[in-house]
Amino acid sequence: MTSVTSSGSAPGWISRHRADLLGNGVIRVRGGQCWDGERLSPAPAGDFLFDVRTRRWSHQA
Repeated sequence: MTSVTSSGSAPGWISRHRADLLGNGVIRVRGGQCWDGERLSPAPAGDFLFDVRTRRWSHQA
């Protein structure tokens, strides 16, 4: 893996999620669990979208 600088509302450290590459150059991330530094908890509801061209995250609840 390679670190990528990004902006916007990223999902944080997430595991056990699903990801899809949408036809418009956007990666959709949904479900899974988030690590808060101490424990795993369910990821926030909705989809996180990452635009690979602009390197910007957005969250759709």
